[in-house]
Amino acid sequence: MKKWDARVDALGNNKRKLHTKIIKFCSETIKFKLQQESDYEAALYDDPIALLQRIKKFMTTSDETDWEFFTLWESIRKFVNCIQWNTETPNEFRK
Repeated sequence: MKKWDARVDALGNNKRKLHTKIIKFCSETIKFKLQQESDYEAALYDDPIALLQRIKKFMTTSDETDWEFFTLWESIRKFVNCIQWNTETPNEFRK
C-alpha cells in the first residue's frame, strides 16, 4: 500500500508540474481565457490532455486564428492524413 500511495502522490505531483510547464508556454491572452473557464481549477488543472485540447480549441476558434500560416498548416495536415483505400481508383481518391 505504501508503494501504491507513493505512486499516486508522484502522479499528482507530475500532473501539477506538467500543468505549470504547459501554462508557461501559453501567451497572456490564452492564460486569461483559460482562467476564465468554469472548470479551470477542477478539470483542467488535473488533466493535462484536457488542458491541451482546450488550448487547441481557443487557438482554432477564436480571434487569434488570423495567424497567416494557419490555413497552410490546416491544408498540410489534411493532405498528410489522406488515405487511399484499396477499392478506390486514383481518380476517386483525387476527388
